[in-house]
This record gives sequence, structure tokens and C-alpha cells, in this order.
Amino acid sequence: MRLHKQKRSSSIHLLPVILVLVIGVLAFGGYKFLSHFEGEAPVVDAAIGAAWNPTREFTIHVTDRKSGIRRVQIVLTQQGRDAQLFDQLFEKNIPHRLDLPFKVDLRRHRISEGPATLVITARDMSWRGWFHGNKTEIRFDTVIDTRAPRLTVLTRFHNISQGGAGLVVYQLSKPCPRHGVQVGEHFFHGTEGLFKNPLIMAAMIALDYKAGTGTEMVVTATDAAGNTARSPFPYHILRKAFRRETIPITDAFLKQKMPEFRIDPASGGSDMSLLDKFIFINQQQRETDSQRLNSLTNKQSPAMLWDGTVFLRLPNAAPKAGFADHRIYLYNGRVIDEQDHMGVDLASLRQSPVPAANTGVVVETGPFGIYGNTVMIDHGMGLFSFYAHLSTIVVQKGQKVTKGDLIGTTGATGMAAGDHLHFAMTVGDVFVNPIEWWDESWIQHNITDKIQDVRTIDK
Repeated sequence: MRLHKQKRSSSIHLLPVILVLVIGVLAFGGYKFLSHFEGEAPVVDAAIGAAWNPTREFTIHVTDRKSGIRRVQIVLTQQGRDAQLFDQLFEKNIPHRLDLPFKVDLRRHRISEGPATLVITARDMSWRGWFHGNKTEIRFDTVIDTRAPRLTVLTRFHNISQGGAGLVVYQLSKPCPRHGVQVGEHFFHGTEGLFKNPLIMAAMIALDYKAGTGTEMVVTATDAAGNTARSPFPYHILRKAFRRETIPITDAFLKQKMPEFRIDPASGGSDMSLLDKFIFINQQQRETDSQRLNSLTNKQSPAMLWDGTVFLRLPNAAPKAGFADHRIYLYNGRVIDEQDHMGVDLASLRQSPVPAANTGVVVETGPFGIYGNTVMIDHGMGLFSFYAHLSTIVVQKGQKVTKGDLIGTTGATGMAAGDHLHFAMTVGDVFVNPIEWWDESWIQHNITDKIQDVRTIDK
């Protein structure tokens, strides 16, 4: 009798445990069952534009975070006919992400140039849709285009000096979102609007002063479908010798100039001697200023803003330093740094009025690192002028100026030992010799005559 009670008592104590286990199993089973009905559709990503060259390999990305990818289909419709380009069903090793390298054999699928619609369909492993899964379908209305643009260079002679500039005029066979001239490592965008034919482009180019005579130059164009063309053209690079000069750095100069510059304490500025501070500024700040200038030239106006005539030089000024002079800095007879001078220094009376060299739009004013108070003007087509060490500035950013307008007065701000104007010019992000732009004959032969010659055949 006592044993029977113990057995019954044990059974009663096990009932809650069994009940919990049953509920757990049912809950887990219900969760697994319901998870098969998840409603998140696959994500499909493909870069198909308004024009498309399907013979060039591209990648289609398909992802499904939850149940995984069941099937991917790719169909191209053209002239009422469907071409099955891809169809894969996954039954084992269900992927959650697919990166499908893909290109099309046009002949095999009987696809021709012209309008077409590409449809990419993906389904997942969900039991929704009567066990067919969640469905994603994306459509691309595009134009099949496998033909590279044709390029015709219209200018005949291209003589360019190291550190010099020039102009190349060329014609495209069709509109291209990217086109221009590659000169060594630098690319110069072409611009339209100078000619009646909208497919005739002009690109202002420049040759870095350090570039060798073997530097390659070629016109390139890429159409909306990604087809690229390259066209060489005749050119001749003229060697240019640049001057070397030594510049003594004195304690008086360091005491006068170094307090104008602040160095981030994280760079050790608080513990630097005046000489170390000069070296840091002459190297690191100069590099920072160069990057800032490059970012400004990336926002160039494509139109030709200057008037096509010679650029003005600071009136009644004597040259004090030349373009691309190699400067060797000495302190107590010891070499402490070497840099190249990317402009022309002109000295006149103290605080002489500085005119805008030509018509354009002011794109920067104010302090500019080692250059002190600075004005930068965009003359269009990638051409910029740069006025540094100013004592005063009388123009504002965004202001349109005409050749000869007053922009400020000369000074000794920044890393300047005395009152003068540092005048520089760039084509894109490449500094060029301003002397060329002060020469009316050079501008005529290398720029304006070329434009006029093409206009005579563009009727």
C-alpha cells in the first residue's frame, strides 16, 4: 500500500516536466513550420543602364537572408522574342548569396543591336506562393550597344613644352558621357559648345613639368554602354630647362613668419623649434594646399569663360622667381629642404593693385596655407589662375570678373619674405607655365587658331 502511493506520487511529479517538453516541442515545431512561410523576398542587384553591352562581363548579385535562394532566371526580350539566358534551380547546398559573373553570346541567342528588355527573376525557399517561394522580378528597358564610338582628331599640330599647355579638338561618332585626352597619368575632360556640331569637342591639355618626352597622349571616349575607343594623334614634346636656386633661411625670417602658422598639437607642433616648424610647413602644409587646389580644379566650368585673348600680367612688375624653379633651402649653410616653385613671383610697389588676368568666375578667396591670402579664378575648360600672398582681397567667391578687374593688392602673407605676387596657372590639376598665357602669339597659334580652323569646316 505504501509502495503504491510512492509510485503514484512520482508520476504526478513528472507530469509538469512532460507537459513542458511537449509544449517546447510543439513551439519549436511551430516556429520551424512558420519559418518556412517567411515573407521576405530575395534582393537582386544588377548594373544595367539605358545602354548596355551584354558581351562585356558584369556581375548580378542575388541575396536572401532567411530561407535561401531557390531559383534564378534571366530572360531577354527583343522584337517580341524571348531568349532564355540563364536558369538555375538550387535543390542542395542552398545559397544565401550569389554573385553571378555573366555575359551573353549574342550570336547563340540571336540578339541584335537595338532596344531590348532584360528580366531577372529570383525565388527563395519559402513555402509561400504554394511552395514556389517569395518572388523578386526586376526589369531593365535598355538598348543593346556593342559598338565602340569612333574618334576623329581634327587638330593637326600639337607641340607642347614640359610644363606647357595646348588644345586638342576631336569629333565623336555618338554622344559619350566620358571623353577627353589622357596625357600620361592625367586626364583632361573634353567640352562641347565651341562648335555648331554638338559632337565636336575641345580639350585643354597640359604636360607636367617633370614629364618626359616619351609621355603618351591619346584621345579616349567611353559611351553609355561602356564601350571605349582610343585614338592617337601627332604631337611633339619640347624639352624645357628649369632654373635651380638656393634660398637661405635666417633666424629673422623664422621669427617673423612662423607665428603666422599653427600646427596641430597632435603633430607635435607645441614642441617644435622654429626651424622644425618651417620644415614641417614647407612640406606637409604645402602638400595639404596642393590637395585643396586639386579639389577646386575638379569643379571646373566646362564652358570657355575667358575672352580668347592674352592674359594680363601684374603691371610694372619685375620677375623675382620663375615657373618650376628648383629651390634648395639652406640654414647656416646646411640643406634643410628642397621644393619646386609652381608659379611666377612678380614684385612691384608695396600693395600694388592686382588685376584679374582674364574673364572668369572666382572660385576661392581667403587664407590658403603657405600661399597666404589667395584668389583663384576659373576661366573655363579646366583653365585656372591663382593669385597668392595678397594683403587685401576685394572680390568674393562666386563673383564673375572681367579681365582687368581689381581683385586685391600684393602683400607678404603666407610663406613670403617680402611684398610680391605669386601668380600661377593650372590646366586641371597640372600647373603650367604662365609665360605662355602672357604671349599673344602663343595663344593664337596653340589655342584660338585651332578653334577657328575647325569652325571653318564645321558648317
